[in-house]
Amino acid sequence: MAEGDLPPLFDITPEQRDKMIEDLAQKIFKLGMATPAILFLETHRPFSRIAGNALHVLSPALGTIVPLVDHYGVLLNDPKNLDILIDRLHEMEQERVKQERMLREERRARARARRLKLLGFDPDKPDAPDADRSRQDPDRGPSEGGGQATEERTDQTK
Repeated sequence: MAEGDLPPLFDITPEQRDKMIEDLAQKIFKLGMATPAILFLETHRPFSRIAGNALHVLSPALGTIVPLVDHYGVLLNDPKNLDILIDRLHEMEQERVKQERMLREERRARARARRLKLLGFDPDKPDAPDADRSRQDPDRGPSEGGGQATEERTDQTK
């Protein structure tokens, strides 16, 4: 211990620290506040020690509302723990973005399959080798070779 350093009020093990950081990150993420929390933590990084000490001072009042408030104060006193929390929030946010992209692509694929089916194409059934190539891609316009299929459909509706 360096001169002038006070011993921590509570010693927490690395396992407890990791569990507390994970719980805190999960709570922040469930509230949809991951990005604002990252911004706040990065902006106020120099004040993390002050916030940790403030939690110790306010622990008698906050202890009735927030359990383990002293332990969170110990977490905030160490800048490494703040980095771990920020990194975990980044990971969770990246995973959320990745899942949203996958869902968006799935929705697009389903919508495209519905459009193909409405146009008379079976997206699951491969076309015969001698089939007209313009019928395979309904997204192509009449100027790109899709005109014959369009004319056939308009004749059927008359």
